[in-house]
This record gives sequence, structure tokens and C-alpha cells, in this order.
Amino acid sequence: MAIWEAREATIKVGAVVAAIQTSSTLLTQMSAATDYTNEAKNIAITGGERDVESIPLLGTTSGYTNQEIFQKSTGSLREVSLTMVYKDADLALLGSGTVSTDGTASGYTRVQGDQAVVQRAVLLSFNSGTDYVNILLNNAYPVKIGDIKIEADGHAEQELVYKCLAKDYYEEDNLA
Repeated sequence: MAIWEAREATIKVGAVVAAIQTSSTLLTQMSAATDYTNEAKNIAITGGERDVESIPLLGTTSGYTNQEIFQKSTGSLREVSLTMVYKDADLALLGSGTVSTDGTASGYTRVQGDQAVVQRAVLLSFNSGTDYVNILLNNAYPVKIGDIKIEADGHAEQELVYKCLAKDYYEEDNLA
């Protein structure tokens, strides 16, 4: 059994993986498409819930009320929330996907936030050196590029949130 420590986690955000291959790992498929990798303070993956409903039917079955279970939905969206260490405007770029530069401000990259949303692939990898767990949210929409926060005794951080369909969520490991 692996017990994962924070130092064993890495995050990669890149272009959407066009077709998930079964012949190579998710980590390998993301390595060529990575636009961004950085330190994170917190990672939370949520979603994937499915609800069911009880449907009462006429009659009884062995003294019990006759009823069936009906699956109401195909599943909720999967979501990853990342509290990232803020270094530069690249975090905002992951949300807008738009870069504009100004001729008089050469050497600077300017990100304008009110642009079209660009879908991304977000890979979380836990690596102990021999054991791996890879989690991929493919075709993920950036839904929150949070406030840039800094405290007097801390450092700058920013929250990023991505959501994808349940069918675009993958987990793999090499654990026996």
C-alpha cells in the first residue's frame, strides 16, 4: 500500500489529449503537451456522483413493498481545485488561453482575461520512484481563476478550478 506525500505530487496542465491511448501511460501522453507545471499547496478532486431513486410498484415481493431502483443521471462533472503558488501571469493564461503583447512593453507577456475559454488537460501524478498514480481530467474547462492572495507571513497564491465530464476523467496506477 502506498501512502502518498505532498512532495511526490506533480501537476501538469497542457493541450487536450486528442485520443487517450491504452498503449502508453497518461503521464507519457501528457509529457509532450505540457504548457505548465508548477507547485501547488492544495489539490482537491471532487464530483463523479450518481444519484438513484426508489420507484414504488404495485404489489409485494415476499412481504415487502415491491419497488425498483432507477438511476436518475449519468453522473456529475468531475472537478479539480488547485491552490497554486503564484509566480507570474502564466496562471491566468491557463484560464483565458489568450496572450497579447504590447510593442511598447517588449519583454512582457500580457494576459487579457475576457477571452474565449480554452479547454485543457490537467494531470496530477503521484510518484514515489517506483509506484505511480496518474489522474487526468481531459477536455477540462477552466471555471475559476481565483484571487491572487498574499499574507504578511506567507507568499502569493492563486486558486484554479477545472471541470470535465465524467467520461473525460481517468485514473491509473501501477500498484499490484
